[in-house]
Amino acid sequence: MVFVEVTSVVLALLYVVLIARKVRLGWVFGTVSSALAVWLFWKSNLNSEALLYLFYVLAGVYGYFQWGQHKVEKQEQFTYQEWKVVNHTIIIVGTASVAVVLGRLMQDWGSHFPYFDAFTTCFGFLATFMAARKVLSNWIYWIIIDLASAYLYFLKDLNYYSILMVLYTVLAAYGYFEWRKTGRPSQD
Repeated sequence: MVFVEVTSVVLALLYVVLIARKVRLGWVFGTVSSALAVWLFWKSNLNSEALLYLFYVLAGVYGYFQWGQHKVEKQEQFTYQEWKVVNHTIIIVGTASVAVVLGRLMQDWGSHFPYFDAFTTCFGFLATFMAARKVLSNWIYWIIIDLASAYLYFLKDLNYYSILMVLYTVLAAYGYFEWRKTGRPSQD
């Protein structure tokens, strides 16, 4: 299991670095990393996380093709979206509500830490969608999700993944500032 965890972690790091640098190929590394993580989390009885990483596999394919529609050949051509506070408020309340329902279902299914797992999962769904749509604040969501996930994985003795989440936190901050520095808001 350690080999799968380490391989998934290395590929995941490549994913975040490449996405932060606006390189489309990053989605491929993220997809393969996520496929490995599905098995890892299923075996670790973090059922919501396994579900989340299955979603990441699909989101990786979506992100790859979504980013292909608008080629990023030069960093100064990169455009991102910005959402209004009211949109974030509605999305946070809706996502938290879904997380409570998922946590209850996972509790019945025997998942460890069902509500904690459900919250990181549901907000991970949201942040992934935001990243694929090039919403700048996806990085802020990831900082919070990654810190929470680091603790969750530590509780489950998934130490490499816990360390990965701490590194992800740093990379998410880098991604945010990189997008702000080299990109520009879309006019949509």
